[in-house]
Amino acid sequence: MTAKVLIVEDEAALTEVLRYNLEAEGYAVRHTARGDEAEVLVAEEHPDLVVLDWMLPEVSGIEICRRIGGQQIVDLHVDTLEVVNEEPAVMAVDKVLERARDEAR
Repeated sequence: MTAKVLIVEDEAALTEVLRYNLEAEGYAVRHTARGDEAEVLVAEEHPDLVVLDWMLPEVSGIEICRRIGGQQIVDLHVDTLEVVNEEPAVMAVDKVLERARDEAR
């Protein structure tokens, strides 16, 4: 089963890099630049991981995280991704998904 990743990021260049690399590794990727849309996508599509920008316009990533956390979603992992200097972003996402699978066992 392909892991689903939701990217919530308003910077187009960062989104493009993340999407390209994640899709190249076989992840199913959805994207939104808006927090309110992220809430809807989480509820409808049940991603395995949400990569969430804290500094979103209108509704902050922190507020979105609070709202998503209150939805009683099982096995959803939300991680923030700042500048990843020492390892590619895809490797960081792989580690998060691996940790999530281990915790589910």
